[in-house]
Amino acid sequence: MKLALGTAQLGMNYGIANKTGQPSPSSARRILELANQSGVEMLDTASGYGESETIIGQYIRTFREAGQNQPFQIVTKIPDPFEGEVQSAADARTRMREQVLLSMERLSLSRLDYCLLHSSKSMFSHDGLAVEWLREFKQNGLIGKVGISVYTPEDVERYLELDGLDVIQAPLNIMDTRLLRSGLLTELGARKIEIHVRSVFLQGLLLMSPDEIPAYLQKAVPYIKQLHALASELQLTYAELCLVYVRDLKEVGRIVVGCETENQLREHIEAMRLPKLPQGVRDDIQRMFSQISDDILNPSSWRKPK
Repeated sequence: MKLALGTAQLGMNYGIANKTGQPSPSSARRILELANQSGVEMLDTASGYGESETIIGQYIRTFREAGQNQPFQIVTKIPDPFEGEVQSAADARTRMREQVLLSMERLSLSRLDYCLLHSSKSMFSHDGLAVEWLREFKQNGLIGKVGISVYTPEDVERYLELDGLDVIQAPLNIMDTRLLRSGLLTELGARKIEIHVRSVFLQGLLLMSPDEIPAYLQKAVPYIKQLHALASELQLTYAELCLVYVRDLKEVGRIVVGCETENQLREHIEAMRLPKLPQGVRDDIQRMFSQISDDILNPSSWRKPK
């Protein structure tokens, strides 16, 4: 199954449309158990997602103690080692290695299946030393696959200039098809890069009713109304339409989607089993949402009023 469970919501309050907050430890465990029983093969987390790594590690530990195989492949992400005050490159490398080891400890793993740099600026700053060290840690056996979490098409172009990386995580959704329209998604696929897509619901914005959308995002309302009208015409929920659209992009290896409840996860899993959208509908979608400005598509540019 292409669906990968994003676990930011398990470790902290996350997402503009989050109405229930962080699940309790028992609820988080039930969500992980449902994912395991339903054929979800991958979890996505990060050192910066609150308690997420620790919660996952506690779940994995029960399998090891029972002599069973690890139930999921796990992707985690670590911060740029040059963030904050760093005295030297050697200190930054030490900090980065310690972060890898700390994530391993929290996740109860002897090796990280996947480790990504959480900031795309790591490709640019300090002559790309963080990328070099990530590849080194892979060669030393600390990590299975390495990559970078990126934000913009320009980030993807820079990523394609690098060698020795296995995976990229990038935003892509029914409204944000910049990677598709630019040909960058095709180029990543041609180079056998493993593509993980996030922000399928644009941090929940695509699932909100127009009257719920805050004032600072009112520019998105006309597009949300178009999306909801199309979903109604196709007799799909908003979430189903968003998921099916991305699922059927052949280059996409994993779709990272979070949830706060078991019911949400169950709905996502069921959506992944729906029929394909007709090509004519996909063409209409691309035309419908081809002119959306980046300040709607990039949550980091959202400006909440003070």
